[in-house]
Formats: sequence, structure tokens, C-alpha cells
Amino acid sequence: MKALIAIGILLPLLLVLAACERRPAQQAAAPDESLLVLETPYPGQQLGESGEAQYRFRAARRGAYLIVVSDNPQALSITLTHPKRTCYLVGNGSCELVSGPDETYDFQISSDAGEDVRFTVMVTHSEGRGQFEGEVGDPVAIDVSSRHRGTVGVRESSYYTFTPAAGGPHTISLTGARSNLVWRLFDAPVFDVILQECDFHPGAVDEACRTLPLHAKQPYYVKVEELSGVPGSYRLMVAP
Repeated sequence: MKALIAIGILLPLLLVLAACERRPAQQAAAPDESLLVLETPYPGQQLGESGEAQYRFRAARRGAYLIVVSDNPQALSITLTHPKRTCYLVGNGSCELVSGPDETYDFQISSDAGEDVRFTVMVTHSEGRGQFEGEVGDPVAIDVSSRHRGTVGVRESSYYTFTPAAGGPHTISLTGARSNLVWRLFDAPVFDVILQECDFHPGAVDEACRTLPLHAKQPYYVKVEELSGVPGSYRLMVAP
């Protein structure tokens, strides 16, 4: 009798264990390859015959995001389908949206230029990126005649200082930029009174200007400001 009771208890348990062994393991969901990866640039993009290209991305957390177009010499319009908004860019620039958590957005980039347009597209967070260098009262020291690789975020400014070994005019140059940058020259670490500025070209082109005569052994200060909404790097150089 005891044996029959034991069999009655064990048999349902064995059936449950057997069913668990036959149950297929759950597979992780495959990544959606149609989504742009945040903070990742996608160079070599090209508009097709229709004059538009379609993209999508997922905002995993609440906050502000930027759709950034760079490496583009043409005029493009960026259209966001969620929310309904259109940003018109000339050359490089960005379009901002504020998102809730875990939202997916479709957008298109279009142009009526009537010719092939190539560009780089990237989706990045627009706030708290911390891509600037130095700050007022604590600028980054650079050497004269040495090329410094700097970075700056969207609508941010980076701060530098240098000391000429000899007096006279110097050339301050910004090269390799992916957005519209301007440099401003100061003679005090508070960066309050502008001695000179250089922004001859509105696009992402090299900016180089000859300064007024500088004094030897006196520190000077340079502020590099981003104007067109495209974060990135550049090369800064001060030369006699």
C-alpha cells in the first residue's frame, strides 16, 4: 500500500520534470537592424532618386535628442514624423526633439537639390554630453606651433590658453571641423572682453585668421564655440 502511495506522489512530479525538459529554451530577441545605434555616426549616406532617405531610432530613456547631419555640402531638410516637426538645414546641422522613455521615431532626410547628396547621419543625446574642453578660469594650455586636437558639443564652448614666445601677429587656425565653429581671442582668463574673432565662413570649413600684434611672454586665451548644432572634433593651432 505504501509503495502505491509513493508511486502516486512521484508519477505527477516525473511528468512535470519531463515536460520541463522538452520545453524549448527561449531565445533572446534579435536586434532590430533597421534602427540607428545612438551615438554612432553613419557616413556615406546618399539620397536616392526619390530625393529622400528613411531612418528610425529608439529613445531608450526620457530626454532631448539630436538628429545630426554632417559632411554635407548641400542644403537638406530634415522631417521628423514623430512628433510632427520639420527642420531646414543649410549644409550641416541638427534637429532636436524631446522624447519619453522607450519611444521609436521615424524620420526622413530629403533634398530638392536635383543631384546626388552624400552626408553622415547620427542620433545623439543633446544634453549633458560634456564634450567641451576647459572652462572659464581653468582653460586648457596649448603650445604655440603645436596642433591640438579639441572637442566641443552642441552649442558648447571650449576654452584654451597659450603664451607667445615672441611678440607680433600670430595665426590661429581651426581645421578639420564638422560644424560651424568660431574662435574668439581674449587677454584675460575671465573671457570677458573680446580682442578679436574669426568666423569668415558659415559652414564646416577651416577658419584661420591673423591676429593683431601679441606681446611676448604674456598669456592669451581662446574660446572655440560651436554654432550649427553638430558635435565633434577639430584641430586648433597657434603659429607665429
